[in-house]
Amino acid sequence: MPHDFFSQANTTAKDSTANPSQLAAGTSLLLGITVAAVVFLSGWWWSSGSVTLPAQSSTTPLPPVPPVVPIPKVELPQEYRVLADVLTHQIVPSPAEWEVVPKPAVLAELHRQLDALRNLSSSDQEIQSMAQRTHTALATFMKHFEEFQALPDPTSTSDLMLDSFVSGFVSGFTGDLELVKGSFERTAASDSRAAAKQRAAIALCHAEQQCVAIQLTLSRIAERFAAPVRAAGDRFKIDIDDPWGAHAPKKWICFHNGGDDLRDCTLQVQLTGQNGPPRRIVHFIKHWPANTWMYSLYQVGFQLPDGSYVDSQTVSSIQSAEVKLWSPEYSAQFHYDYQGAGRDEDVKRFGSALKIQGKYLPFKQGVLWNTQPGAELTLHGVEWLPPGKVTLTFRGNRRKEKAWIWDHSGWPNGEAKTFTTPEGALEFVPQEIDVELSFPDTATVFTERLKVSK
Repeated sequence: MPHDFFSQANTTAKDSTANPSQLAAGTSLLLGITVAAVVFLSGWWWSSGSVTLPAQSSTTPLPPVPPVVPIPKVELPQEYRVLADVLTHQIVPSPAEWEVVPKPAVLAELHRQLDALRNLSSSDQEIQSMAQRTHTALATFMKHFEEFQALPDPTSTSDLMLDSFVSGFVSGFTGDLELVKGSFERTAASDSRAAAKQRAAIALCHAEQQCVAIQLTLSRIAERFAAPVRAAGDRFKIDIDDPWGAHAPKKWICFHNGGDDLRDCTLQVQLTGQNGPPRRIVHFIKHWPANTWMYSLYQVGFQLPDGSYVDSQTVSSIQSAEVKLWSPEYSAQFHYDYQGAGRDEDVKRFGSALKIQGKYLPFKQGVLWNTQPGAELTLHGVEWLPPGKVTLTFRGNRRKEKAWIWDHSGWPNGEAKTFTTPEGALEFVPQEIDVELSFPDTATVFTERLKVSK
């Protein structure tokens, strides 16, 4: 991935030459893509066994040429755009434009969306039904939110839930989920007021889940008004920034349109991870200029006290992405394998500042037991390393060499870990120690050579 969006939220958009103001509004949640349909006309040809065809002359009439029948353009209903504005996940032309909507703007936006859905009337029965279900779900969300806000707050979680969850719900789930999770943990063993607050928060989250479930059916309508799906070839690119070496609850996913301008695009993204079921998310882009990137931030989500999961748009350890684009003029699908070269490139970049400091631990005679030789290593430069393996190779003079491998369950920045060799196995005093860190989800390894002090 060319940019670290997790650590640099204001990174300039990749290779973007278009004016960001021309791009889709940031409150959209589903991304679709339109592309012009192609009509292929085969030529006329004749063939025969041994018969010689007569030469054409000016008086020989040519066979009639079939007329080109254009594929009729299907207009996307305006009511669909209203639904997409309410339901789809935020996508923006630059990481710097990703925002958490302030509290007053959140409430105003929720009421605006409720009014838009209440007044929506469509001759398309599926759109009308979805609008009614969305209005009911959003009204339920607002009801539980108002209940939550009205309850006394023994641990100051009201503003916490409002800013991190409700703002995130409206602006594309961008709230700080770790704070929300922390609020549940802090109030779990509190008094009856905290328990009431927690029940209201759970009801609020479940109402949000209902909106997400409706969102996933939006692509079914988009497909009805879309051009036939074709292979995208090299027109579109995907760039995934799956944080590694950090406790990161959010992941950037970026899309590049290398062709003509697209309008009224519905984009469905399905992510497959190392464990668990795939996860789908939908975006909508009213206008996607040619040769520009679009950016979206996906959250891991968290577990509620009742055991259910909420507000998750991604998977753990992304392996691949399957994308479908629908628009009235152009539709396509394409696949991206992140596991492999894509992840290796990101891991190498994330770990570029990684540094291991350490020292040799000599054999020590003890009263009850002896301390075997080994090494003490301290991690620097990254916030945290995921579980992996540590390989230490002890090198002495005259080409003496011995190596051992240890597992570790995770490594925070600044923590010192001790690795001791088996009893009696290291029979010489090393001059150097080679350190190698490897991990199960990437081929990238990090190495360090330590000199042993005399």
